[in-house]
Amino acid sequence: MNLKRCPKCGETKPLSEFYKKKGGRGGVCGRCKTCILIERADYRAENRERLRVEQAEYRAQYPDRRKAADAKYYVAHKDEKLAANAKWRIKNPDKVKILSARYRTAHLEKERERSTRNYAENPRKARAATARWHAANPEKEREHKNNRRARKQNAEGYASAEQIIARCQLYGQLCYLCGNPAEAVDHVIPLSAGGSNWPSNLRPICKRCNSVKGAKWPYVFPSTTRGVGLCA
Repeated sequence: MNLKRCPKCGETKPLSEFYKKKGGRGGVCGRCKTCILIERADYRAENRERLRVEQAEYRAQYPDRRKAADAKYYVAHKDEKLAANAKWRIKNPDKVKILSARYRTAHLEKERERSTRNYAENPRKARAATARWHAANPEKEREHKNNRRARKQNAEGYASAEQIIARCQLYGQLCYLCGNPAEAVDHVIPLSAGGSNWPSNLRPICKRCNSVKGAKWPYVFPSTTRGVGLCA
């Protein structure tokens, strides 16, 4: 009594394998769920372009209905969607970075408001997240500090993290004055003396030489200097 034969595939299956239908024999559809799903998939594949046009026309004609249907579907499948999104983000970290950067650029003011609100509501958590980011992105942190100093001094030019790395590699990651391992980036002509923030005015420097040189200009380079010219 609880079994039915599907005329499409010829298999005898439980009634739970058939969609319910009022007026249908036994209160279910004649064909089983598997056969119906296969037919629907074949139909969509054969009429893909026509269905796409019809769906676009429907969305344009009834935008509110579409939004309501999407919201209803999301609520009904929220956990599944979140799990699928999390799995996709793990598999595609590079795409996630590109899409996130694109979103932040398109919604700059919204992102600033969100960051300000999050910091006000969770200052300790926000500081910890900032510290983790700085530890994981030292070159980006250097870029931000360098360009921020330049903006405060109204200096011309901009240097990206990649350009700063290239300048340091040009000097072998060594201080251009004494040859010791570099620990910072120096503006050869100081910003306060009218120097630019273009990469050509940047060189790697150790903390000691950076402290001795400071913002002096013109600066008398010691005889042991490794620098060749000012803005090479």
